[in-house]
Amino acid sequence: MSDATNPKTNAKPDLPPTEPRRSVLFSDLPPALRQSLDRAIAEHDPPTYREIHEKFRLAERGVNFYAFYRYARRVRHIAEMMHLAELTAPNEADLLPTLPKLIAQRLFETLLCEDAPASLIQQLTNAYRQASAILLAREKLTAALATAGNYVKEKQNDDFLKMVNQFIAVAGEHTKAHEAHIKKLNEKGGEPS
Repeated sequence: MSDATNPKTNAKPDLPPTEPRRSVLFSDLPPALRQSLDRAIAEHDPPTYREIHEKFRLAERGVNFYAFYRYARRVRHIAEMMHLAELTAPNEADLLPTLPKLIAQRLFETLLCEDAPASLIQQLTNAYRQASAILLAREKLTAALATAGNYVKEKQNDDFLKMVNQFIAVAGEHTKAHEAHIKKLNEKGGEPS
C-alpha cells in the first residue's frame, strides 16, 4: 500500500492546484456592509477585532471570529501600508525637478539593452525632451511670476500640475512597457545587456 493511500501515515496525496482562497466575507456580506466593516477595521473603531465582530453581528451572518480575524488583520495591514505610503510619498513639487533625471535613467537602461525596440527608445527620448522643456518652462514661469507678481499663479500652477501628472502617467506607461519587454526577453531566455 502506498503512503498516499495508507491511513496510518501522515502523507497526503498530491492534490491538483486550487484557486486562491477568498474570504467568506467577500461572498457572504453585502458590499455596502463590507465597506463599512473595512472602514471600521482600518480606523480601529471599535479598537478590538472582537468588538468589531460583535458590532457588525458577524456571527449571526455565519462569519466565525477566526475567519473574521484573519480577514481583519489583512485589511488593517493594507490600511497601515497605504498610510505609510502617503506619509513617505514625494511631494509633487519635489518630483518635477527629478522627473527628467528619472526618464533619462530609464532611457539609458533601455539603450543598454541590445534588443530594445526603437519605438520605446523614441518614446523615452520624447518624454525626456518634453519633461525637460516643461521643467525649463516652469523655471521661466516662476521667474516671470516673481517679477510680475503672483496674480495668476494659482491658475497656471493648476494647469502645470495637470501637465506634470500627464507626464508622470506617460513615464509610468514607458516603465511598464520596458518591464514587459524585459520579461519577454527573460521568457525567451535572453538577458538584456
